Amino acid sequence: MSDPAIPGTVPAEETLNTDPHNTGILEDADPIIQLVVFTMVVLQFSLLRSGRSLSIHDQKLLADFPKDPDSATKQLKLDSNHTIYSVCPKVKCQTLYAPKFMHGSDIPQYPKYCNCIGLNGKPCGTRLTRPRRFNRHEVDVPVKRFVSFSFRDFVGSLTSRPGLEEKMDASWQAIHCASTTLEDVFDGNFLRHFKGPDGQLFGISGPSGRYVFSL
Repeated sequence: MSDPAIPGTVPAEETLNTDPHNTGILEDADPIIQLVVFTMVVLQFSLLRSGRSLSIHDQKLLADFPKDPDSATKQLKLDSNHTIYSVCPKVKCQTLYAPKFMHGSDIPQYPKYCNCIGLNGKPCGTRLTRPRRFNRHEVDVPVKRFVSFSFRDFVGSLTSRPGLEEKMDASWQAIHCASTTLEDVFDGNFLRHFKGPDGQLFGISGPSGRYVFSL
């Protein structure tokens, strides 16, 4: 296996698992049930998490829906693959801490205090977590958090949309068309001459999909 960090080597191609993005949502369920569950999720997230003050009528309407939106969210596959980091709330620090999970537990664990060493040679020491009660259990949650979404999951979802992968693959055909007008990123010189690790033009080297992302 080649090492992408070593110049002159060709990194091994990765295979993305797109099965989670192609499975049915609430399979074999009546369409009316699917609509009701989806409506419940939309109301829960848009009303409860918007911070707005609800009227008594709206509160009664919302109370009549099921009490477990997380389960419905998973069934509708609205949740995404993400990681919640704890961020040091000190403005001049902002150190990230990845969650750790004890064996058999899905509750993330974070350090209580920031141990980043500053320029003065001393640890930051800022409190990273605070206690929060869920039902009868008290859990330490981040004071400040950063949500990082999986790029691999994003690409898998992107290429699973019907017809989109073919359109993205066909975009590279533009580099063969001579154009003096810059109407698209493919009209520029960079992508026209950009080469992959094998020394060939990146967009046409190999049978795998070749995609370019920008920030």
